[in-house]
Amino acid sequence: MVTGHPPFMNEDKILLMDAIVSHPFKWPLNKFPNGVIPSALKNIVESLLDKNVDTRLGCNGIHDIKSHPYFKGIEFVKVFNKK
Repeated sequence: MVTGHPPFMNEDKILLMDAIVSHPFKWPLNKFPNGVIPSALKNIVESLLDKNVDTRLGCNGIHDIKSHPYFKGIEFVKVFNKK
């Protein structure tokens, strides 16, 4: 998502679905300077890709996502109003 590629890829739809359900997400470290992923970015992506729907970020509503440290300082009303 943040690298310009989906987290799971495969031309075979069955294998793609299997990867989404069964395989862990692996960070493409070559897409980040010195292979270092900012901690808030790493946490939000991994939390959104949590395979357990009961613990996935956002399972309790959009406020979970908006209050994540990755979005610290973002004024969502201004974003909504395109300011």
